[in-house]
Amino acid sequence: MIIKEFASGTWVPYSGASAIILAAVLAGISVVCMLLARKISAPITWKQPGTLASFLIIAGLVASTLIFLRDAVYVSAEFGRQLGPAAKHIVIPRNPITPVTLTAMLLSFFIIVYITQQLGFKGAYISGIVGAIAAPMLFEFPFDCIVMWRAILPEPPLLYMTYYFLPLICIELFCFAMLTFSPMFRITKLPVFIVALLFLEFAIWALFGFSYPMNPISITMNIIAKLTAFAVAITLFIPEKTSVQDQQ
Repeated sequence: MIIKEFASGTWVPYSGASAIILAAVLAGISVVCMLLARKISAPITWKQPGTLASFLIIAGLVASTLIFLRDAVYVSAEFGRQLGPAAKHIVIPRNPITPVTLTAMLLSFFIIVYITQQLGFKGAYISGIVGAIAAPMLFEFPFDCIVMWRAILPEPPLLYMTYYFLPLICIELFCFAMLTFSPMFRITKLPVFIVALLFLEFAIWALFGFSYPMNPISITMNIIAKLTAFAVAITLFIPEKTSVQDQQ
């Protein structure tokens, strides 16, 4: 059974009532984000973390990554143990989205460096790095929260879902925290409106099952949502005078 499920990807698509409920929830989140964006009258900023706080954020990211890699290996080994010789017949479809993600990360790095050049080389370089790292996580965080409940995992699935996704979500949160390393990081109306668009795209994707990117619809929706997440990241660094004046 598990081997057949892997033929459709690493998670089971939503269908029927579950797909409709998911789409409705995501559409509701989109509406909430739009309403929140309308209420933002001035940029929301954070004080840059000090040396100790920065060290703890980076240490947390490194630790979460190591734990995730360990747990990913453990989950794979448990699949092998539970399935026995049949495990070697598991074939996971190719993921065509990775090249898009890597290309978008590179482009977003240069765009953010350009729009934050007033910080000087070091400040712009740091902004570009943290922005490019956080950008795919703006997609992955809600995405993981959606697919984790349908992920194909060993028995008992709830236990292995915790093993696999908990450190992964911690990685995403620490990547978000790294955005505060840049003094140009700020939340304005524009990125929140784009987040609303992102959830609307997720809602449309949910109506089609939110399946693994192996058919034209899921591949297209995945790419569109991924690029939207990168747009969110870039707009988080738009200089204040531009972001405020352009939106009035």
